[in-house]
Amino acid sequence: MKLRIFRMLLLFIPVVSISYASSTSDQAKEITLVADQWCPYNCVPGTERPGLLVEIANYSFSQEGYKINYIVRPWIRSILTVRNGDYDGIIGTGRDETPDFIFPDEPLYSIEHVFYVKNTSDWRFSGFKSLQNINLGAIKNYSYGSLLKEYIEPNQANIARLTILHGDDAFSRLVELLKIDRIDAFVEESNIVLNYLTGLNSYEDIKSAGVASKEDIYIAFSPKKRNAKLYANILSKGLKELKSSGKLDHLLLKYSLLKPPK
Repeated sequence: MKLRIFRMLLLFIPVVSISYASSTSDQAKEITLVADQWCPYNCVPGTERPGLLVEIANYSFSQEGYKINYIVRPWIRSILTVRNGDYDGIIGTGRDETPDFIFPDEPLYSIEHVFYVKNTSDWRFSGFKSLQNINLGAIKNYSYGSLLKEYIEPNQANIARLTILHGDDAFSRLVELLKIDRIDAFVEESNIVLNYLTGLNSYEDIKSAGVASKEDIYIAFSPKKRNAKLYANILSKGLKELKSSGKLDHLLLKYSLLKPPK
C-alpha cells in the first residue's frame, strides 16, 4: 500500500512542476504599460477602443508572444514609476519629456499642442509675448513641445500667468475653469480636445487660438528594465509591419485620426 501511494506521489510531482513553470513563463511574457487616460491615443483599458498607441503595442508584442497589461495612472506617477522600474513602459511620452527612457526607432504618431479659448474671446497666440497678458491653464509635467521650456518652466511660479493642474481629471477641470473665466486659455493636444468635447456635445463653446508646438509621441521603456531595448525593437518592428500592410491606416480611421505627413 505504501509503495502504491509513493508511486502516485511521484506521478503528481512532475505535473505540479510543469504547471508552475508554465505559469512563470506566462508572467514573464507580460508587459505592463502605464499612462494617464489620453484618448484617442490611450483610452479606457479592456475596451474595444483602448486607443491608437495601445493597439499598436498590442499588435507589435502579440507577434512575439507577449501580452500587454495597460494601466491608467496619473501622469506624474506614471513617469516616476516607470523610471524606477516598477512598470515596463509609458504611453504617449516625448523624447524631451523622458529623455532617459528607451525609445523605439520611430514615433508612433505626431501631434499638435493647440491653445483653446472661449468662443467669445478675441485672443490668439502670436508668439510667447502674446501669453504675458493672459492666464494660461496647463497640466503639470506635460511636455507641450517647445512651450514647456520657452514659457511654462520660466513662469511656473507666476500664478497670474499660469494655472497648473495635476491628477486624473486635470484636463476636464481646465475646460471647466475656462468656461467660468478662471483662466483665459488652456493648451492641449488637438485630437484630445476634439475627442473630449465631441463626447460632451459642447464643442461650440470653445475654439482654437493657434498652435503652440508640434511633437512626436512614443511608447518608451524603463531604463531600469534589462529588456527595455528588446521591447523598443519589437515595437519598431511591429510599427513597420502595420505601415507596410496598411493596417495602420485602418487604425487611424478607427480613431478618426489623420495620417501624419511623411
